[in-house]
Amino acid sequence: TQYYDKFTDDLRQEIFDAALGDPEMWKIEDVLEGGGAYLSGSKAMHYLELHDEAWPSSGGQRIVKTIDGSLPHDDMWAKGRVKLGQGVVMFAAGVPAILQGSEWLEDTDFGTGLGNRIDWGKKITYAPIYQYMKDIIGERRTNSAFRANAGIDVYKVDEANNVIVWQRFDGSGNVAVVVANFSNANRLNYRVGMPSAGTWYELINSQASVYDGNGLGNGGQVSTEGIAWDGQSQSAVLTVPQMGLLVFSKTAPVPTDVPTGPAPQLEKMRFESVRPNPTRAEAIAVFHLPAATEVRMDVFDIRGRLVTRVANETFPAGRQRVVWDGRAGSGERAPAGIYFMKLESGGSTVTKKLILLK
Repeated sequence: TQYYDKFTDDLRQEIFDAALGDPEMWKIEDVLEGGGAYLSGSKAMHYLELHDEAWPSSGGQRIVKTIDGSLPHDDMWAKGRVKLGQGVVMFAAGVPAILQGSEWLEDTDFGTGLGNRIDWGKKITYAPIYQYMKDIIGERRTNSAFRANAGIDVYKVDEANNVIVWQRFDGSGNVAVVVANFSNANRLNYRVGMPSAGTWYELINSQASVYDGNGLGNGGQVSTEGIAWDGQSQSAVLTVPQMGLLVFSKTAPVPTDVPTGPAPQLEKMRFESVRPNPTRAEAIAVFHLPAATEVRMDVFDIRGRLVTRVANETFPAGRQRVVWDGRAGSGERAPAGIYFMKLESGGSTVTKKLILLK
């Protein structure tokens, strides 16, 4: 694997040109399609910024400082364009790389002095950006359509609206569609061709409110129409927010940390923690019940598939623990990746995310 410098240079330049309203989508198409036999797939490493780009000694600085020249370098454009750029890196073919601190909008330049130490407090200050980075990495790691050598097809290059669309796919029929809007305008009622008919779920929206975006999106899913568009037999009308990156899949995601059901019960039933997290072996789920009640706890993978059921019984009131041994229902060890432990009791549901390491 070697650095594909043209990918980084062109991506950064079009991110910067977006400030002037004139990014060139054909350049993004060009680098997404790879640099030939030795600069494509697993042989190419992609990134938005690494040491040289963020090192004053080589003429660089952190990208947030270039986008927003005023302290604290965190305006809506810095947030939006960094999320967009990191999303393009993560969902392109090839091997993605991240400079430590980029996951929380670090503005401390790279260097060897005490003053160059990254500020871990920004992990809390910019928690929504950090969560976005965690989620796109999780999707990249667990969706085989995003493997380094998985297929890529750029099928929409809209220079007038500064939008580019590509699909990623593997040999098993897994397909994902990525929509990237480099413009400063929201694209409303925007039609995009889709590879197949039916419901497509919005797995990632970089401008979702939870990621400190403007909150525009598609409500988690869209349905196609039999209208041919962009070389595809089906299409859907989307809301594509400014500086937004959207990822769609035919497989529904599992919601995380989103309680549902009657509010009074949720206020009393608490899913306190899953620990250790990450884990290499077993994980202990700790929860509190206001009264003796039947509890069901299931483990799902990132694609929403049931891995195993770890509890389905009546528990007494108080603090309880359930252990998942890291194995699927078949008895085999579950592969490394992101999982969700779903607690159901009294008509209420709460889900916690868990990372299983090798």
